[in-house]
Amino acid sequence: LAYHDVDPEQGLFYGLEAAQAVRRIVSESAIEAARSCPPADTRASIRGLFVRRFPGAVRSVGWNGIAFRYNGEDFLFDMNSLVDGNLEPLTAELAEAATLEEWVAIIRRSRNEEPGTPHGD
Repeated sequence: LAYHDVDPEQGLFYGLEAAQAVRRIVSESAIEAARSCPPADTRASIRGLFVRRFPGAVRSVGWNGIAFRYNGEDFLFDMNSLVDGNLEPLTAELAEAATLEEWVAIIRRSRNEEPGTPHGD
C-alpha cells in the first residue's frame, strides 16, 4: 500500500519516479484535487460522501467498507464487490439521498437484499 500513498514523504512512487523507474501519468494537481474530491466512479467517492453526510453514524471506514450505526444496530456496507470505474450511477443516487434511511435502502436495493435485512454483509 505504500506505493499508493500520495504523501511524497511516505509513498514509494516518488522514489521510483526520481530513479526514473516509473512514468507519471497523472499530474500533481490532479492528485491534489482527488485527495479532497475523488472521482465519482470510485469507492473513495462513496466513502467520502458517507463520512461528510453522516459523521455521527460512522464506526469505522476502510478500503473495503464502512461500518456504521443505524437504528440502534451495527451495519456494514461491504464495498468489496464494487469495482471502481462503474460506480458513478450508484454514487449519484447516494448523493441525492437526504437521510441515512435512504442510503440503507439504496445499498440494499443495489445488492438485491430484502428490506428487512439488518446487515449489508
